Amino acid sequence: MPVVAGYLAVTGSWSPLALRVSVPLGLLAAATVLTREVHDVVDDARAGATTLAGLLRRPAADFLLLLLLAGAYLWVGALVARGLLAPACLLPLLTVPGAIRLFAAVRATEDDAAAGEPRHAPQAANLYVRFAFLYAASVALSELIWKRAV
Repeated sequence: MPVVAGYLAVTGSWSPLALRVSVPLGLLAAATVLTREVHDVVDDARAGATTLAGLLRRPAADFLLLLLLAGAYLWVGALVARGLLAPACLLPLLTVPGAIRLFAAVRATEDDAAAGEPRHAPQAANLYVRFAFLYAASVALSELIWKRAV
């Protein structure tokens, strides 16, 4: 939604395309939050906090994480396939190996992991930043070079 709000603030108009283009970033942001929740599910339950990962429990929370991660990449591919984005906008696909490593690391984490063990949230945030940078850069370059980003 921040992307859509930014578009509205700059142009003064609403665009369904701006919403469609912003979906991958929203999916990865949700995956970043879920990554932290999956690791903290036991501590959150002890503290009485209700989280999505706590409600779903494992392996459903892991499956949702997989859907969020895969959805971001598939959404970009679908936008390019439908001609809504230029093919150069597939540049964020370079981060797929990082997404696979993140999912594997989160899946390998036990529910009752000790609080001192490393969390995967920084890895998820790093993935988000790399994806967002490549996505924004590819859209901007497509517009500058081919006059057709979206």
